Amino acid sequence: MEIHERAALSQELSDRARAAGESWSQFLQPDLEKARYRLGTSKADRILPYVIEDDLRQVFRLALAELAYLYVSRNRRILGEEAYDAVLLGSKDTFCSLREVAFSPPPQLKNLGMRVVIESAPRICPGLDCGVLSSWWGSEGKGRELLLSWGSLMSRGWSEMKGSNAGELTPFIMQWIFPSLINLSSEVLQDFTLDAEIRREVHAVLLLGLYLSHQVVQQRVLAEVEQSGTGNGKLKSLWSAVCNPHVAFLSAPTSMKLCLFYPIGLDLLSGRKETVIGTLDRYGNKKTAAALLSIISQNRSLQEKIAWGWLQFHLRELLIRILAAPIDQESEIFCFYQKMLRHDYALGDKLAEKKKRKELLREMDACSIPDGEAEPIRAFREVIAKFSAKNPARKIYSDAQLLDLSVQSLLVEAGDVLAAQIFRGAQGHFSLRTGSESDRSLLEEYDNGRLYRFSRKASPLLKEYRRSQNVGHYFIDVKDFTQRTALLKEEVMAEFVRQHFYEPILAMAQEYYQGLSHLEDRGGLYLNNLLGDAVSISGDVLSLVQLTRRIRQHLDEYERSLARHLEQADLLAGSFISYGAAPSVVTISDPVRGRVDVSIAEKINESARGTARTATVLASIQARLAHLRKQPGCAGLQLPFRVYVGNTLSLPLSPVEELNLRRSFVAANGQRALRTYTDAARRHIENTLSEGRLTIDACLSRGMALYNTGDAMSGTTLAAYREAFGGDSYWTELIMPTRELSSALTQRFAFLQAQLRLWVRKSKDGKVEELFHYAGTVIFKGFERDIPIEIWEIIGSSDSIAYLLSEMIQAHTLT
Repeated sequence: MEIHERAALSQELSDRARAAGESWSQFLQPDLEKARYRLGTSKADRILPYVIEDDLRQVFRLALAELAYLYVSRNRRILGEEAYDAVLLGSKDTFCSLREVAFSPPPQLKNLGMRVVIESAPRICPGLDCGVLSSWWGSEGKGRELLLSWGSLMSRGWSEMKGSNAGELTPFIMQWIFPSLINLSSEVLQDFTLDAEIRREVHAVLLLGLYLSHQVVQQRVLAEVEQSGTGNGKLKSLWSAVCNPHVAFLSAPTSMKLCLFYPIGLDLLSGRKETVIGTLDRYGNKKTAAALLSIISQNRSLQEKIAWGWLQFHLRELLIRILAAPIDQESEIFCFYQKMLRHDYALGDKLAEKKKRKELLREMDACSIPDGEAEPIRAFREVIAKFSAKNPARKIYSDAQLLDLSVQSLLVEAGDVLAAQIFRGAQGHFSLRTGSESDRSLLEEYDNGRLYRFSRKASPLLKEYRRSQNVGHYFIDVKDFTQRTALLKEEVMAEFVRQHFYEPILAMAQEYYQGLSHLEDRGGLYLNNLLGDAVSISGDVLSLVQLTRRIRQHLDEYERSLARHLEQADLLAGSFISYGAAPSVVTISDPVRGRVDVSIAEKINESARGTARTATVLASIQARLAHLRKQPGCAGLQLPFRVYVGNTLSLPLSPVEELNLRRSFVAANGQRALRTYTDAARRHIENTLSEGRLTIDACLSRGMALYNTGDAMSGTTLAAYREAFGGDSYWTELIMPTRELSSALTQRFAFLQAQLRLWVRKSKDGKVEELFHYAGTVIFKGFERDIPIEIWEIIGSSDSIAYLLSEMIQAHTLT
C-alpha cells in the first residue's frame, strides 16, 4: 500500500477517534465489555480466553517451513550451501516447486489486491521476489492453504459478529490472537541449524510472509463484506490500524531492520520520537503533522537525511522496474541490477563517495542494454550521474513535495508504532489456553460457551454460553489481621488462625459434603481459597447459611473466652454470601509450589467485597449513636445490628476551588480558606435544592458503603434461600416503623433508621425460626455497571435483638 493510502487510513482512524472523543489508545483498545464471553469483574481485569487448535497451527507451521525453504533456495548463492542444506535437511515435508525469478506478479493472476501485495514484496525485502510469493501462494503452495484457512476464520468471525446482538467486533478481536500464530515462526526456525545472521534474515522473511498474508486476507474479507452491503467503517479502520509491520514483528523486532517498510524511519527524529507518538495519541493527525512539519523545517541536517532516504526509495523503484522487464535472468545485466537491489551491495555507500560513483557508472556502462529496456536504466543512470550530496533528492522531488511526503511517511510509521504499543499493552487481556489451566477440558469449556476456539473445523468460534447452575459463595475475613499480626507477632496470629479460624471452619464445612452434580464430585460445599485472614467457600445456599450461623456461634464463643484473659478481646469478623454461577477452577503450575488450584467466579469477588468495613460508615454510626446517648435516659443505648450501610456527605470542590484552598493553607490565610469553603458550600446547596427531589435523594445516597462485622447476604441470595425451602416453611416480609417497636427494644437499642424491614421465617406452628434485616443498598467497587445490591443481615439466634424481635413478632399478628 502506497504511503498516501496509508496516510489516508491513518487520518480516517484519527478522525473517528476524535469524533468519539477518545485518544488513539482508547479507540484502539479492544472493547471486551462487549465480548460475547469474557472473564473478570471490571474493565481492568477483563480476560478473553481462547484456544488455537493443532489443525490450524499445523497449517501455519507447514506454510512457514515452505516459505523458509523457498526463500533460502532462491538466495542459495548468497546465503551459501550450508544454509540451503540446513533447511533442506530440517524439512520433514515435501514442498512446492520454485518458480522463476520475477519482479512482477504472474500475468494470469487477476486479483488486483493480491497483485498489489505481491508487487510490494521485493520492495520491502529484495530477496523475496514475486516468483517466491507466487510459488508459495500458488495452487500447489502451502501458503495458499494458509490464506484459505485464515480467511475462512475471518469470514466466520464476521458472520458471527453480524448474527450477535452483543456488539462484539469479532474480526477485530481476532487480531489479538494473531501474535500466537506469528510466534510459530520461531518454532519453525528451531528445526534449522542456521548461522545467527542468516537465521535473523529468514525470520524476517517469515514474519513478512505472515504480514503480507494477513493483508491479502484482510482485503478479501473486506471485499466480501462490502459486496454483501454489511460494511462497518469503524471495524475497517481498527483492523487496518493493527494490520501493520510493527505489530507483525512484535516477536522479533530486530528482524524488522532487514525490511524496507518506510522510505524514511521514525528514528530520524531521535529524542523527539516519543513526543511525536504521544502527540498523535492525544491530539490526532492534524496537530502531529503540524509538529512534524515544524521539526523538519527547522532542521537542515534532518532535511538532508530525509532527502537521502527518499532518494534510495526512488532508486529501488527504478531497480524494480528494470528487473520487472523481460530480461534474461541468466544475463549479466539482470544479475548486476539484482545484486544492486540487495542490502549487502551497499548502494548508499557507493553513492556517498565520488570515486565509487564513477566506478559504479563505469560498471553500468559496461553492461549492454537490451532492446526496448533503455528507459528505466537511463533514468537510473541519470540519478547516479547527477547525484548531489547536499540535496540528493532535488532532481526527483520538489522541496514542497518532499516535505509533504516526509510528513505523511513519519505519520504512518508513528501510527504503526503507537498501534503496536497499544497492541502489546492489550495482550494481557487475551489468554491462550493449553488445557492445564482448569479442571475442565478445553472441549468442555468450548461446548459450554466459555472459550473461543480457532480451528479449521466449520464450527462456531464461540458457542452459546451455558451458564453454570447457580450456587452460593461465602466469604469471611478477620478485621485488622495485619495490624494484629504486627502487635502479637506472626507466630501468635498463625496459631490463632490455625486453631480457631481455619480448622474449625473447614471441619464444619466438611460435614456438608453432599456431592452436588454441578460441582462434579466436590460435594455440596467446596473450599475455594484460604487467604491468610479469609476463607472462601462455594456450594449449596441452604448449607452455606447453616454453616454461617455455626461459624458465627463458634467465633462468639471464642471471643467470650478471650475476654476472660484480655482487656480488648473484640474479634471482628465479617462474612457475606452472594449467589451466582459456580466457580471455574484454574490450575497454576509452579516449579516451587507445584500444582495450585484457584477458583474464579464473579460472585466470589462480590462476596469478598461484601465483608467491607468502611471507616467513614463506622464513624458516622458512632457519631449518631453518641448523639442519641446524650438524650435523657439513653446513655446505655447499644447498636442493634452488626451490618450497616451508610455514607458521609462530603462537600464537592471544583479543581479551581481545591487549588485555591491549597494555596490558602500554604499561605496560612484562614480568611481566604474559609471564603473558599463557604462559596463552595453555598453553590452545592443551591444547586442540589434547585434540582428537585431526585437530585436531593441522589445527593443523600451518593457513595453508599458497607460496614460489616456480622453476617450478611445479597438480596438475590436471600431470594434463592427462601425458594430453596419450598413449602416447608412460611416466609413473611415485615416493614415496621421504629417508633412502633416495643419499649423493650427502643429502651435498649439505638435504631438509626426510620423503619425496620425484615424477612421472617416461621415454622408451621408460628414460631420464628430465622430473621433477616435489610441494611441498605450499595454498589460494590468493580461492579459499577451492575444493579445496586441489596444487603441483608443474617440475625444470629444468640443476638439479644433476635430474641426481642421474635418475641414481639409472635405476640402480634403482623403482615
